[in-house]
Amino acid sequence: MSSANFHQQPFDEGTLTKLEIFELYTREWLPVFLARDQPRRVELHLFDFFAGPGTDSRGELGSPLRLLRELRKAQNFPGWSKVRVHVHLSDSDADKIAQLKIAAADHTKRLSGVLVEIETCEFDEAIDQPFVRVAESISPVVVHVAV
Repeated sequence: MSSANFHQQPFDEGTLTKLEIFELYTREWLPVFLARDQPRRVELHLFDFFAGPGTDSRGELGSPLRLLRELRKAQNFPGWSKVRVHVHLSDSDADKIAQLKIAAADHTKRLSGVLVEIETCEFDEAIDQPFVRVAESISPVVVHVAV
């Protein structure tokens, strides 16, 4: 299936497996930086450069909404209130970003202290922008390039 129509179809078995691996990885990665009462880092940056609309044609959650769901679960960690979490979601398709903003609204309103940036941006431009901020802050980073 072409990438332009990717989210207009149900995710195939391979994509669902990749999404599950991504979600499990995120679930295990977040405690490394949030489980301590005195976290070693004060910022986390998480990126999805091909975020899409957030779901497939059946409403199955894509990577950006799975990421936000894992962050909601991580709010109970002792270090949560002491770490600034930044989520950077982008896609080159403005229509998909408009859909993602709607789909992500429910997830983000239940996330305290998380800055979620959702923007239309080509990959080449998006990858240059955030790494300047991250390099300056020397923060841990999760980068999800594609599913």
